Amino acid sequence: MVDTYGAKSSITLPVDTSNPSGQLLFNFNFETGTLYPWVAGFSPLLSNVLVDANAADAFDGTHAAIMTFGGGSYLSQRTWIPSGKTSATLVVHLRVTSDTTDTLTLELRKDTGLVINGETVLATLATFARPGATSGYLTLSYDLTPWIGQKVALDFHDTEPAKEPSTGNFLIDDVTLTVH
Repeated sequence: MVDTYGAKSSITLPVDTSNPSGQLLFNFNFETGTLYPWVAGFSPLLSNVLVDANAADAFDGTHAAIMTFGGGSYLSQRTWIPSGKTSATLVVHLRVTSDTTDTLTLELRKDTGLVINGETVLATLATFARPGATSGYLTLSYDLTPWIGQKVALDFHDTEPAKEPSTGNFLIDDVTLTVH
């Protein structure tokens, strides 16, 4: 890249070599032990989003993202679904640790680069209202082919009805967005 004054500069983007071919999300299985480059937010008094390093809680490997019940938390990652591809598939592994009054929503949003959770909702992919505990992970699959060529944000968010506190966790692991 050359600026108007003739100086040369370059930008180095991180490359996650653990991603399988065609995988668009980085740290999709949380095995780095951190949430990065996922963006997490929460209500400090009610809920939290963190990496669970208990291998028994992971779908595969040794880590998973954990969203504690309590409402107000979100987990989001932005990506670009490249043009020229013929299919785009999102696969999510989700486990609910106990019965809850919370609702977990999975949305695909238009990435405007402005505000996380403030972007236009392109599709609500799933809503789990008052889900019961699951004995293991659910494998959920979504066709994102209609959004090929677009910048998108994948957004999980937890809401809790007023005056109905709950306890427990949503475990999220091996979130893949694969194109062909």
